Amino acid sequence: APALASVLLNGARNEMRGDEAGGATIDRAAQIRQLEAMLGDAARSGGGAASQFDEFAELARLYDGIGNYAGAEQAWRRALEVQMAALGPEHPGIGETLANLTLAVSNEGRADEAELLFQRAEPLVRRSADPSDLPRFQSYLALQAANQRQFARALGIMREVTDARRDLATQFGGDDAPDPSGL
Repeated sequence: APALASVLLNGARNEMRGDEAGGATIDRAAQIRQLEAMLGDAARSGGGAASQFDEFAELARLYDGIGNYAGAEQAWRRALEVQMAALGPEHPGIGETLANLTLAVSNEGRADEAELLFQRAEPLVRRSADPSDLPRFQSYLALQAANQRQFARALGIMREVTDARRDLATQFGGDDAPDPSGL
């Protein structure tokens, strides 16, 4: 089943890019249904947590890519359940998943609920071993502001995020040349 899931996921990714497989256009909706069924089967048969998490996260990304934020939310919730069962509810590793869930909730227009989830995710993200998690989280805060039509606030946050990402690139040997756009 994991190999079939990879084929379905790759096919869905190709469809999202407008590619064709074997001369025939890929039916994205059918692939999502197949993946959903497989994930249900894997959960019932006790499939590996890492594999389940990866597949739920990929399903969430697929849903997000087609603007199905309710589907993305549900898939992120399932991924979070799997991750919390494996790592515990306070492990910093769940911060990014929680942030992704939060953005899906924000994209659905539920700003108050998203704000509470952001508050839950932030301390976990701040304890993450991955230094890129915090700027990514902060970019989600900017998207939350934009979803609420607070564009000046969103732009201010994104400017700070851009500076933080430049600092990371410099710290880890990336190109530190100034951006000609002035942002």
